[in-house]
Amino acid sequence: MGYKVKRGSGSSEPVIREFLLSFLKRLIALLIVLGLIIGVGYFLLKLAYDRFPAFQTAADDVMGWVQRFYVEHGIWATTGVIIFICLGVWAIGEEARRKERRRESMNELMK
Repeated sequence: MGYKVKRGSGSSEPVIREFLLSFLKRLIALLIVLGLIIGVGYFLLKLAYDRFPAFQTAADDVMGWVQRFYVEHGIWATTGVIIFICLGVWAIGEEARRKERRRESMNELMK
């Protein structure tokens, strides 16, 4: 069985152009969505900070810890610790979901 192979016919410029346009559209959409999320998050945190004294006290304590850590260790260590904490919280949530699915499947199996 023979296959036809196209060699050297046509330019790769339209493919690269389409790829770049698609990439730019997705990047712009991502930046818009990220901006909206950050804006709404800032507004809600500011609202909670102004309205609830307990939240204000807790937020001030956390910012004090982060500031001291930043002064001692710098931006990269502070960013790394924040990312590590976020990944840890995500992993705990995933583990809880996995256990819940396992429990549901066992209950379904026992029926």
